[in-house]
Order: sequence, then structure tokens, then C-alpha cells
Amino acid sequence: GDPRRAEVARKDPAVGPGGVAALILVLGVEIAALASLVESSGALIAGVAAVAAGAVSRTMPVVLARLLRVRATGEGFGSWFVLHVASADLAIAVTSAAVLVAGLAVLVGSSAVFIGAIGGALAGLAGALAVTRARGRLDGDGMGSAVELTMAATLFGIALVAG
Repeated sequence: GDPRRAEVARKDPAVGPGGVAALILVLGVEIAALASLVESSGALIAGVAAVAAGAVSRTMPVVLARLLRVRATGEGFGSWFVLHVASADLAIAVTSAAVLVAGLAVLVGSSAVFIGAIGGALAGLAGALAVTRARGRLDGDGMGSAVELTMAATLFGIALVAG
């Protein structure tokens, strides 16, 4: 619909059918990816994939805060976060996630963890950019959706490469 109606719906604390459908879809992708990993590569790789996806997805708000600084609104916690994320924070977040994912991949001897995590990060970033463009701004809701999209995309990517 129009942007005004979308904003009113976004601020409504009741979860609508779209929110429920999105939640079910994301959880379904994550569960299916983890189940596929357990079946094809074992529980250890699935557990490592969950940790790697958690690290990659939690890095996404920091990346978005630096890339889309000009798209932040002037209100709310999301805006505060964007204003307080420095370039050094970005370097630390990305380096930490990369080192963790690479270390896990080496530890379990699976390049699928590293390759899938890179693919998931790129897919999550693309999804976050699309959401931000569609909404016309970056805020806490957009960063939260980026975390969830990246988590699902990373698990899916690792399962795809491992399978």
C-alpha cells in the first residue's frame, strides 16, 4: 500500500498476518537447513553452522550502520545505534566474524562453513539493502530483519554447499 499506511501498520504492536508468515518462513528455512546439515554432515557441522550464522548475522547491523548512515531516521534506538557505530567498530565486527567462521571451518575441516557463510552474508546484505530501499530508510526494524534474513541465508548457504 501507500507509505503512510505501511508506517501505521509498522508501528502497530499487534503482529499481523504478514509478520506471522515472515516468521514462519524464516524459521522454516533455518530448521530445514539445520535438519539437512544434520542428515548430510552430522550434528557437529550443524552446530558449527548455527554458531557461524549467528556471528555473521549479528555483524549485519554494524555493516548497515556504516553503509547506509545517510538512510537512518532521526528517531529511535536504530538511529542512535547508527550514529554511534564508528569505522573501527565495523572493522572489529567484520574481522571477528571472519576469524570465528574461518576458525570453525578449519576446526571441523569443512570449507562449506566458510563458503556458505560468505554467501549467506552477501545474500543477507542484498536482502537488507532491498528492505531499506523499499522502506526508504534504515531503522531498528530494518536492522532486525537484516539479522534474521542473514541468519537464514547463512544457514541455507552452508547447507547448500555442504549438501
